[in-house]
Amino acid sequence: MGSKTRCYIYIAYIEQIVSLPVSPHTLLVSGFFSLNGSDISPNAGMKDQVAALRWVKQNIAKFGGNPNKVTIFGESAGAASVQYHLLSEMSKGLFQRAISQSGSVLDFWAFTKSTSASFELGEYLGLKTSNPQEMADYLRSLPADSIMMGALSQFKMGNPDSIRQSSLTFVPSIEYDVPGEDKFLTDHPFNLLREGKVNYVPHIIGLNLWEGKMFAGDPDEDYWVDLDDDIEKLVPPELGLEKESPESLEVAAKIRRFFFEDFPFNDDAALALIDIVGDLTINVGVYEIAKLLTLSPEPVYFYHFVYDGGFYFMEPMIKMMPMADVEGPTHTDDIGYIFYQPDETEGSPEDLKVRENIINLWSSFAETGVPETGTEVKWTPISASSFPYLSIDTELNMEENFEKEKMQFWNEIGYHSVDNRML
Repeated sequence: MGSKTRCYIYIAYIEQIVSLPVSPHTLLVSGFFSLNGSDISPNAGMKDQVAALRWVKQNIAKFGGNPNKVTIFGESAGAASVQYHLLSEMSKGLFQRAISQSGSVLDFWAFTKSTSASFELGEYLGLKTSNPQEMADYLRSLPADSIMMGALSQFKMGNPDSIRQSSLTFVPSIEYDVPGEDKFLTDHPFNLLREGKVNYVPHIIGLNLWEGKMFAGDPDEDYWVDLDDDIEKLVPPELGLEKESPESLEVAAKIRRFFFEDFPFNDDAALALIDIVGDLTINVGVYEIAKLLTLSPEPVYFYHFVYDGGFYFMEPMIKMMPMADVEGPTHTDDIGYIFYQPDETEGSPEDLKVRENIINLWSSFAETGVPETGTEVKWTPISASSFPYLSIDTELNMEENFEKEKMQFWNEIGYHSVDNRML
């Protein structure tokens, strides 16, 4: 949130920040339950965030803040939440800057068109029906904790037909008519972005070097044998290709050649696996929304966080990861350089320098809409014809054409983060 003084997005500078934490993961079924044909209004979780933003706009001045300098930012599902506010009339005018880290509304896990999960949940909890209102009434009669536990039991992290994880079960969806209720989301995010139906504001967007390290699972010897036996697990489901069809087998072979080259499927191929999983889970969606946002009259700044340091946001979890010894930051690692953690180590001089750089970038952006590096390096926004980006390491450097060959490859095989079957 912007303030009269310099705004530091870092808890150690508590006197200079007002923050409003919202966790999109904890909402899940209670925030994103959807039953087309019932009187349940979808996207309650996003509407709660709108209510919070309205409160901030109305009250931030009482805390020394500026209602015309509100910055929303989030990571992973939080990044998708930020972008959903760009696409909703309900959020218009409630913020003036946006920062989205390692997530996109175009990633497969961030949107659903189906309400089948709601019927499946109801059946699991004791009612089988195709009548949406009957299901809604039944679920209302159950204790909230029963519904939450039922929803959690439905979610399975693994996907036997793909190398990537399963989607979240309850996520934002297009809204149907409910009397007396405003709609937060009126169309598929891709359509809204393509048509320019966006609350354009200055935007920082980017991702980390090895996003896929957190999602790549535990590739033991059996894993590699199974993948070698069924390389179609490499094929993104969004392509809609029939298993064992010539088209599916051809795409699988192309992906194997591009990422694994001549390496056999074993532990030596771990980086290639991380790379693919990161692309399919995070990277392509982030890249594609950044490109679509170049329609904006406002600047869009892209970054790549590559520093491998000691301020891990989820250090205990990361240490237990099967691929923890792979060097380079994974999903969530950047958060540790923005938020102070009470039990963190003091940090090396390099850690502290990277933290200071990110805080200066994020806070100057929140204050003015332009991220200042504090050096001779100028962070240049992307455009429809060029893709410069800031590489964040111990030093800040501008690079060109983010992952150009990889992004071209995914485009050439017809993969986009958006599932065309949902449009």
